[in-house]
Amino acid sequence: MQSKWRRMNLLDVCSIKTGKHDANHAVVNGRYRFYTCASEYSYSNTYVFDEPSIIIPGNGDIGLVFYYDGKFDAYQRTYVLYNIRVNPRYLYYHLLFKWRHINANKQFGSTIRYVRMKNFSNYELIAPPIPEQERIVAKIEELFSELDKGVGALQKIKEQLKVYRQAVLKDAYSLENEKKCMLKECCNFITKGTTPKKNEMIDYKREIPFIKVYNLTFTGQLDFSIDPTFISAETHKGFLGRSITIPNDVLMNIVGPPMGKVSIVPNTYPEWNINQAIVRFRCLETLNYKYLAYFLMFSKTIEKMKRKAKATAGQFNLTLEICRDLEIPLPCIERQVEIITEIESRLSICERIEQIVDEALLKAESLRQSILKKAFEGKLVTQEETING
Repeated sequence: MQSKWRRMNLLDVCSIKTGKHDANHAVVNGRYRFYTCASEYSYSNTYVFDEPSIIIPGNGDIGLVFYYDGKFDAYQRTYVLYNIRVNPRYLYYHLLFKWRHINANKQFGSTIRYVRMKNFSNYELIAPPIPEQERIVAKIEELFSELDKGVGALQKIKEQLKVYRQAVLKDAYSLENEKKCMLKECCNFITKGTTPKKNEMIDYKREIPFIKVYNLTFTGQLDFSIDPTFISAETHKGFLGRSITIPNDVLMNIVGPPMGKVSIVPNTYPEWNINQAIVRFRCLETLNYKYLAYFLMFSKTIEKMKRKAKATAGQFNLTLEICRDLEIPLPCIERQVEIITEIESRLSICERIEQIVDEALLKAESLRQSILKKAFEGKLVTQEETING
C-alpha cells in the first residue's frame, strides 16, 4: 500500500492567498464567517471564498488549522488554502497533525510570532491515490466521532463546574445588608498598563515579567507559562513606570470577549508590569485582595460591567471610570476572610474534579494525535479494508 504513496509539495496540491481586510471588517450578526487569527471566527457581510478551504492564522497561535466548506471572508494576516487538488479533508487532517510541530521553530518576529509564505512553500506531505485518501478520511472521522462523544461529556462536566462555581460566588456575595463601597474608595490605585515599543520588549536578561491578557485566567491564578515576555528594568522604571505591579495586586482584562479574566499577582517576582488591556487593582487595608478577586469573577459583577462597557464589532472595552465606580459589598475585614475561607473550601472540590477532567482531555488530544499519526503512516486503514474498500 505504501508504495502507491507520493511525496508532494503543498503548493502542488492547492492555491494559497491571504485575506484582504483588517480586523474592523468584522460585524455583529454578519451573514458570513470571517476568519481572523483568533481561535474563533467572527462574521462579516462579505465573502470571497466559496469552496472547501483550509484556513491558517498567520500570527498568534500558529498551530491553529480550520476547515470550512461554504461562503467566508478572511483577515489580511490569515492564509487560505483553496482550489485543493487532493481530498480537502485529507489535507486538513495532515495539516492538523503536522503544521504546529513543523513550524514550532520556524516562526518569525520577536514579540508577535508569525509565519510567511515560505513556511507553506517548504511544507511537504505524502498522499496515496484519491480513493485511499477517502478511506483514510472516513476512518479518521469514524474514530474522531467516538472520541468526540467522550470529549463532549467531559466538556459538559466543565460547564457544570462553571455553574457550580458561580453558585458558590452568588452565595458568598448575597450581602444585601452590608454597606457598599466604590472600588476607588477602597483601592489605593486603579490604573491600566501600556504596551512598549517592539525594541523595548526584547530583554535577554529576563529582568521584569510583562503580563498580557492571555496570561490571565478565570480562576484567579496567573498563568505565566503561556509565551512569557520580559522587559528591561530600565523600561520598567521609565516608560512603563505608571503600570508597575507587585504581588497581591488584582488584575482584570478590560478588553474582551471574553470578560471576567481575573488573576492575583504571585510573589514569584518582586515586581511585574502589565499591558494596556489589563487594569490593576491595589487594595487598601479595608479590602482583602482575594475577596476582591472573587467578587470580580462573579457573573453578576461581570454582567454589570458589560452593560456599561462600550461595544464595537463584538468587542467590549471597559473604561477605568467603570472600574473605579464599581460597588462592592464591604463587610469588616474579619468577615471578608471568613467568606474567602468558605469560598475556597467549596471550590477546592470543584478544582480537584476539574483537574481530573483536564487530564482526561489531554489524554483525548494525545489519542487524537495518535490516530492522525497512524493515518499518515498508512497504518490506520487495514490491508483488508483497502482490498475490500
